[in-house]
Amino acid sequence: MEERPKLDGEWFNDYGSRMELSVAHGLVSGTYFSMEGDDIGRFRVTGLVDEHPGGDGLTVGLIVSWRDLDSTSKAISSDSPNQEAASSHWMTSLIGQLHAIDGHEILSTTFLLTKNTSAENRWEDTVVNTMVFRRDASGFPRS
Repeated sequence: MEERPKLDGEWFNDYGSRMELSVAHGLVSGTYFSMEGDDIGRFRVTGLVDEHPGGDGLTVGLIVSWRDLDSTSKAISSDSPNQEAASSHWMTSLIGQLHAIDGHEILSTTFLLTKNTSAENRWEDTVVNTMVFRRDASGFPRS
């Protein structure tokens, strides 16, 4: 059995984004650096990790708030400079497992993006996807 992986430290995904996480007593805090789309910037991450796992992996639950920590100007809509971008009010949950596989730490998650919608359009408020993070950005093939 390989050594149990740790969540602390830097993580990279195949979208070119990076997370820096620290863990204290099962509470996770950190920063998500997005490099894609309208949400380029630095964003708050908070969550929980299983302090007493029963297997060789760790169960992880993270939340990303898409309000940029560095600048309110990045949260401004390009269509209307006096109006915040809708993504400033979005949240993403990343829930999954962290395992050591063949000497590589891999955080495999289900990605739930929830965005603001009107009550009439609430059926379109959540996007579901998967997202994988690794310790080393070079672990991802680039197209």
